[in-house]
Amino acid sequence: MEYLLDIKDKVSQVEELPGKKWFRKLDEAVIEAGRCVECGGCVAACPSGSIGVAPDGRPTLIKMCTGCSRCWDFCPRAGLRYERLWEAEEGIGKIQAAYTARAKDVIKATNGGVVTTILKTLLENGVIEGALIARESPEQPWKGEAYLATTSREILESSKTFYNQVMTPMLLDHSLSSVAFVGTPCQIQAIKALQKYPWEGSAAWRIDSIKITIALMCTRAFKYEKFAFLLKKKGVDLSCVDRMEVKNGEFTLKNKERKVIYKDKIHNFDAAALPGCDECADFSGRLADISVGGIASEKGYTTVLIRTATGEKVWDIARSYMEYAILEDLEPIVNVEMKKRKRAKRFLKRPFDPRGDINVEVTEHYSAYSSSDRAPKPLNPARVYQYAEVC
Repeated sequence: MEYLLDIKDKVSQVEELPGKKWFRKLDEAVIEAGRCVECGGCVAACPSGSIGVAPDGRPTLIKMCTGCSRCWDFCPRAGLRYERLWEAEEGIGKIQAAYTARAKDVIKATNGGVVTTILKTLLENGVIEGALIARESPEQPWKGEAYLATTSREILESSKTFYNQVMTPMLLDHSLSSVAFVGTPCQIQAIKALQKYPWEGSAAWRIDSIKITIALMCTRAFKYEKFAFLLKKKGVDLSCVDRMEVKNGEFTLKNKERKVIYKDKIHNFDAAALPGCDECADFSGRLADISVGGIASEKGYTTVLIRTATGEKVWDIARSYMEYAILEDLEPIVNVEMKKRKRAKRFLKRPFDPRGDINVEVTEHYSAYSSSDRAPKPLNPARVYQYAEVC
């Protein structure tokens, strides 16, 4: 199979400079191949701000690529061997403490409003100037969109949990000096790698502003359009949904009166999931300062895993606003983590190696994936460059 780069070289008789990995390599191997998890890592990694988000929700060029290689190097589905960042290979990673908690004040949020309370408390105490979170789209019900909240009101208004991926790193071009970042494990992987291997030149994105990371435990994310389509086929009007919950594999929708209007097994929505999520072995958000999720806690409570010294400081500030108890049994979390790791090893075509090189070279990646059902596909110039012209 000939790729766009090869055809372009033949026509122009100009070879790609050695050592450079252009965006088109990432596009062929991950985005066009249908493996992109829309984490936004490539957007945050690009020092020239050349990568943006296309109308279909996927990364795309919005101006000329400089070939710096960073989009490839920090993509957890391409050049970033994310498991190499783990401090501990077994179990669910490093944990300082574990709690089951909910907010003392009644907050209209999923699983007790713990994340909302933490962010609100940090903001009101001057620990952070803002929080990179997801809020509901004003046009499409229950579609999360990236948002930089700088007031308590904005945090409270964004207290829902969304099951589509939200490319929050695209908002790192702000001017704030300290923010909290809330995201899925794959997003935390990219952020932590960018913090560990910073760009020494003039970066376009404020990776250094992220002082606190909170991971949302995640088995997989969904493509909103496919997710909404499946619900519509089942007779669900998303505008009538007031609460959305996933607990023990059950997907439940409730109206404003807290009446269940739809219930199903979450695996019945597998067709709407992002295929690249199958390659992630991190359910619990190993690299975050704090990990949160509903698993292992009773209904209305959140499981809180404190992982770092920063996480401990954050919890010390926020815990007086919580009802909480020490969580003794972490086995349910470990079980899901192990299932996810087993699945990831099955779908990953490259070796899963927590002790391997942090960087997966292009040649190694293409060799591993080219003969699989997730093989690189030729870049679609109509999608990429047409959008770049519009921008």
